[in-house]
Amino acid sequence: LPTVRATSDEIMRDLYLSRASEVSGVAREVLERELTGRGAPSPAIAAKTVAPRVSPEARARRGERRAQHGERGASAERELVRAMLSVRSRVEQIAEKLSEQSFRDPQYRAIYHALIASGPESSIEEVSASLDEEGIGLLEDILAEGATQMDPERTISDSLATLRARELDQRAEELDRIIPLADGAQKDRLIAEKEEIRTELKATGKNYYKKYRRTGAR
Repeated sequence: LPTVRATSDEIMRDLYLSRASEVSGVAREVLERELTGRGAPSPAIAAKTVAPRVSPEARARRGERRAQHGERGASAERELVRAMLSVRSRVEQIAEKLSEQSFRDPQYRAIYHALIASGPESSIEEVSASLDEEGIGLLEDILAEGATQMDPERTISDSLATLRARELDQRAEELDRIIPLADGAQKDRLIAEKEEIRTELKATGKNYYKKYRRTGAR
C-alpha cells in the first residue's frame, strides 16, 4: 500500500492495484478503501498486500532487455509500444500499418498484440490480462517511464520507419544470397526487387544497418 500511495501516475496506480489484488487474493475494493483511509487494515491483509512480485529470473531477463535498448530495432519496438500506451487513440491506425511479426522481441510483440486486441478504450488491467509475468514486468517498466521527453506522434512515425527499414534490410540481405544462384528472367526480377528496396529505403530516411551492395549486371 505505501508503494501504491506514493505513485502519482494514475495508470501505474491502476496497474499496481490490479496486480496487488491478484497476487494477494484481497479484493480490489478492499485495497481501494485502505488507500483512501476508510478502514483500518487487518494484520492478515497488511501481510498479504504487497507491490507486484516478479521472480528473480524475470527480473534478470528484464535487465538483459534494458541492456539492448541501444540496438536500433529493439529501441524502435520499445519506443513504439511506449508511444501507443501514451496515445491509445492511435492503436488501430498503427495496427493497419504494422504486423505483429515485425516485432522480433516476443515480449514487445505480446504487449503490441494486447494493445490491439483490447482496443483503445481498454484499461491497463485489461491490456495486461493476457501477458505473462515477464510481460507485465516489462509493461511496468515502460509505464514508469511515461511520456517524459517524448513527442508521441514523432516517435510513432520514426519507429514505424525504422522497423520498416529493418524489414527492407533483411530482405536485401536475402536477395544478396540468392541473386548469384538465379539466372535468366528470375535473376532480373530479383535485381529489380532489390532496386525497389533501395528506393523505398531511401524514402524512409533510414540507412541500411549493413553496407548496401548494389547488385551488378550478369
